[in-house]
Amino acid sequence: TINKKKIIDHLKMINPNVIDISYLYRHDEQDVNIYTKMSQIIWNGMKDYEKVGFIVPGNPVICVNVTQILINNCKRKEIPYKIYPAISSIDTILAELGLDIGKRGISIYLADRIILENKTIDIKTDLLVFQIGALGTTRMKLKRECDYERFAGFHKYLLSFYKEDQSCYLIETENGISESTKIIE
Repeated sequence: TINKKKIIDHLKMINPNVIDISYLYRHDEQDVNIYTKMSQIIWNGMKDYEKVGFIVPGNPVICVNVTQILINNCKRKEIPYKIYPAISSIDTILAELGLDIGKRGISIYLADRIILENKTIDIKTDLLVFQIGALGTTRMKLKRECDYERFAGFHKYLLSFYKEDQSCYLIETENGISESTKIIE
């Protein structure tokens, strides 16, 4: 597992103005409030510095609401920005499972989006569902909590597309870092 503190300390050696805003993640707080605070800190930094960076583990445009907020603000105010993609948890999961998306295709969704938007699932393609721990809540869940009631509706929804004996894998990964990936069939 990558040590976040070591990375931040290294970045601070390069530039002492580096700050870690991950302290804003608070268990059971509204996620939108957290993302708004984070984007405001970054946006405010743009007033004091010519260049500001936002570094995340993985690809900054895949399931990172703060990035989307910043992009929208930059577009609206016509401020140029640059995105440097990195390997995401999607990449590590595909590698761990040996999936070739060129052969069968792939559908990727956040768990709550599938249900809220009533997505039709194409059972001929592989399906990756992210953030199942956030199902049925808009609150940040940093502690492992298992509320089976929240998953019952999701299970029922999936069964409206798949047969009961369909293979399914639960893949637990910490920030997309392959060494900590757990796969449960």
